[in-house]
Order: sequence, then C-alpha cells, then structure tokens
Amino acid sequence: MKLHPTLLISFLFLTSLVVAQEKMPVQGSSEVLVHGTSTLHDWTMNCEQFNGSVVLTESEGVLTDMSDLQFTIVVKGMKSGKSAMDNNTYKAMSEPNHPNVQFESSSIDIQSKGEGYAVKAKGKLTIAGSTREVTLEATGRRSGERWVFSGKKDIHTPDYGVERVSAMMGTIKTGEDVVIDFDIVF
Repeated sequence: MKLHPTLLISFLFLTSLVVAQEKMPVQGSSEVLVHGTSTLHDWTMNCEQFNGSVVLTESEGVLTDMSDLQFTIVVKGMKSGKSAMDNNTYKAMSEPNHPNVQFESSSIDIQSKGEGYAVKAKGKLTIAGSTREVTLEATGRRSGERWVFSGKKDIHTPDYGVERVSAMMGTIKTGEDVVIDFDIVF
C-alpha cells in the first residue's frame, strides 16, 4: 500500500499539533523572593538574577507532562535593598565558593486542578554547596502564550550549612528558617 505524499505530510502535521513537547526557558518576568525573620524585623530579598528551563508536553492545549526542570539563582543577585544585609548573606552562603543556588528535578507529577494544575517536582536543591532531596509544590496555569508556576518552599538554613546572618556585634540575628516564594514563567 502506497501513501500519497500529501496525505503523509498532512498526517505528520496534525500529529505535531496534537502533541507538542518543547524545552522552554525561564522568562525574565519571573519573580523569586526569599522571606525571613530577624530579632529586629522581617526581611525580604529579591532574586534578580536567575535562569533555567523545563520540558513541557502539551496535547491540544492541555499540559500532559513536565520534565527536566532546572533552575539556578545567582547568589550575588539576591538583593534586600540594604548592602550590609546583602554582603552578610553572601558571606553566610559562602558565595565565593558556591555562587549559585540550584534545583534539578528527578521527577515531576502534575495533576489537573480546576482550571490549572497541581505540580510536585522532586529533585536536588543545592545551597551553599550542600545538596538535599526536596519536593517543590506549585500551582500551574496558562497565561496567554506562557505557563506560570507559583509556590512557596520552607527552608531550614542549617540543613544547608548556612549560618544565621548577624549584625551589630551579634545583637541582631536572622532566623534559621526562610521561605522561597516563586512565580516562574516559561
């Protein structure tokens, strides 16, 4: 049986419309914040330098799979608006030896939830040279031509060997726990 070339091309074109798998880079419109506490007041650092990507698979506009999520935050791109706090943070995170915070997924589970998705990405999170297995949870939704994934992750900084940031000869100290708050756009 011979297939007519036009029929074969049409079939391949329609198949590519039904299932599309694409490696998508993190967009600059993404936002990552780190929230913490101290003996004086709460604080927030804006992560201004980051990059990453994910492979998304869609079928007829429906997200069917995610894989190969990689995300890197440049430590010196973390800014609080106070240079002393920033410099103490870089020191506590051993920035000269470990200039990046990195996450690399090993598996990602997605479930349809209302008009969006519940996402659980398991993988390795490396902070200050220490790596731990974690699960990042997020909600995902389509926004125009982009996908947005939003979530929060509690981090106990001593688990990564990060010492509490202190100032004023130790009278002001940050708490040991921080929250990474993210809206990642692909």
